Amino acid sequence: MRVLMMAHPGTNSRDILLDVESGFRQAGHGVIRWEFEPMQRLVSQVAQPQGRAVLAGGIGEIVRSLVESNGIDFTIAMWANGLMSFGMSPGPSGTTPASFFERTRIRHVLLWLDAPHWAHQGGIAPLFRSSVLAESRLFHVINNRGLADEMRDVLGFGRVLARRYGVNPEVFKPWPGVTPRHDIVFNLGPGDPEPTDAMVRALESDDPDLDAIRREASAGARRRMGAAAAEAGGGDEPGMDALLDAWIGSQIESPGTPVLDRLAAVVEQDPGLAGAMQWLKKNPKVFVQIAECARSIERCRRAFTITYLSKHFDCAVFGDDALEGWPHNAKRYGGVPYHELSKMYGMGRLALNTMRWQDDIGLNLKPFEITASGTACLCERRGGLEELFDIGTEIAAFGSPGGARRVASELLASPEKLSAMAEAGRARTLRDHTWARWADDVCAFVAGEGGSV
Repeated sequence: MRVLMMAHPGTNSRDILLDVESGFRQAGHGVIRWEFEPMQRLVSQVAQPQGRAVLAGGIGEIVRSLVESNGIDFTIAMWANGLMSFGMSPGPSGTTPASFFERTRIRHVLLWLDAPHWAHQGGIAPLFRSSVLAESRLFHVINNRGLADEMRDVLGFGRVLARRYGVNPEVFKPWPGVTPRHDIVFNLGPGDPEPTDAMVRALESDDPDLDAIRREASAGARRRMGAAAAEAGGGDEPGMDALLDAWIGSQIESPGTPVLDRLAAVVEQDPGLAGAMQWLKKNPKVFVQIAECARSIERCRRAFTITYLSKHFDCAVFGDDALEGWPHNAKRYGGVPYHELSKMYGMGRLALNTMRWQDDIGLNLKPFEITASGTACLCERRGGLEELFDIGTEIAAFGSPGGARRVASELLASPEKLSAMAEAGRARTLRDHTWARWADDVCAFVAGEGGSV
């Protein structure tokens, strides 16, 4: 197929998108790149909204001509960059708003590296449950089934493909001349909360009870959930309090089960809560806010695990300046360019992957980056992990900070097993988890949903 890649300016997210572009090329597809930056610069020079809309429309005509003259099968951009750049205008009926892609009959793939729930600083929220997100020429791709179900069933998206991320083996590969200097390395990210006194005390335990910390945090989360529902007018909805109680309870007991699956089981057990559930689905902004409150009890997982392990192993961290206030003992390497991440992964005998759990299942990019770089991955257990890697052979998994310490100790005591796992994990990723494989699946998704292209 022939693809028009719409590239946004920036650093890491742009580099990831360009790796996706490489994946299409590696899979044998034709790619042309369109840069958003000149368009954004031109539009920013126009003061009046009406003038900016006219200019964006004119640039859209250039894109339409480029697509037609080059036989492009579909365009692709990260998040809603393409959707928002060209604006909404009346469709063929003259009344219902339609995207540029619907009006010009161009198929467009939206790669949601961050879920639409919070992407664009919440800027996509006004489109929830609108006809635009359900348009036939928009094809949404997200990395796990749980979020895909929320996008379809709550936010009103149309075509959504749940497809794991990939990696570019030309970028992520063993770095020449690098040998491990540390037991464990970790690539930091933003958004960690500062530790509470209870967390700091728990870090001194040989086997910390993270569930106790989560339960303690759940009381505040439940209050915020109720406040969000009440502020939107749903507090008096019959069964709402009981539904929210069940929601936070299920978050404590089964955080690795998709929330819609958990809530469906709750309603099946108590049909009297169905009305409250329907109210939440009809009010997607409130659903998103409440889901964020419930999942907030997981936010400490990443920073807690890193800090705990740093007290027992030689650890190093790199990337964003995170872990504010956490009493960790890890060596800091600071920011690292995207194309040198594999070098940093290679400095660890193990590379850790643990998350803040903004969603319920699926993996972020790091396990694929780590394994492709030739380092054994110590990964927090998440729903779907066992479908992507053979646990214990291709990747190491843990379910708690204490569990991570035990697994790491066993692996570090057996260099042969550690080396075999690194080799097996890399082989699995190169076989199944590249952007080239992703590109082929996305092409099939577009062709299958819309007919032959």
